[in-house]
Amino acid sequence: MDAIILAGGAGERLKSRVPDLPKPMAPIHNRPFLEFLMDYWIEQGIERFILAIGYKAKMIQNHFGNQYRNVDIVYSVEPDFLGTGGGLLLALKSNQVSAQVLVLNGDTFFEIERKSLETFHRSKQSALTICLHTVENNDRYGHVCTDAEGRVIQFLSPQTSQKGFINGGVYLFNQSFLTSLAKKPSAKLSLEQVLLPGWVQNHQAVFGFEAKGRFIDIGIPKDYEKAQQIF
Repeated sequence: MDAIILAGGAGERLKSRVPDLPKPMAPIHNRPFLEFLMDYWIEQGIERFILAIGYKAKMIQNHFGNQYRNVDIVYSVEPDFLGTGGGLLLALKSNQVSAQVLVLNGDTFFEIERKSLETFHRSKQSALTICLHTVENNDRYGHVCTDAEGRVIQFLSPQTSQKGFINGGVYLFNQSFLTSLAKKPSAKLSLEQVLLPGWVQNHQAVFGFEAKGRFIDIGIPKDYEKAQQIF
């Protein structure tokens, strides 16, 4: 299985702590965060990484080269900042991908048992499965609403002090769905704010898989500090 890692952003909110590095290269105990992310998914059987990069791309390429722990790496480099959605579309245009593909946020670590995710994905005949994390006070992330079968029906803006599901930044796509996406023109757009809501509104088979593993998003200094404790 291939994994596309969306790692093109500059990480503006983290600049006070990591001023000179792309966000996925933020150091955790003197190692880039991206190494911890890739370590976990190599243990889950990922056979190739496609790194969708943009901001200070050469820094990531020079660090990892064409392999990491004997797993191949290829790069999709954005000529200009395209956002998570545009970065994904660009990566798909230049790479033939596996029958199922993981898409990962490059600034998020979420423990997912791959076999359980794949079993759920097949049982729902899902085109796209979003891994969901439960939070008690959702004042930072958008809320993901699902029906009794687990189908995603709506995305809501952050709602303070409300328990619910958030998008955990791990996705399982069918190749056929990704192939259709690769035909779309490259443009600057958001996966979370544009593509996902659009697919749900168009009644695509988008399901949410609730996972109980550890979750950390290093996008703000407070959570970046928490990552130092998790790893």
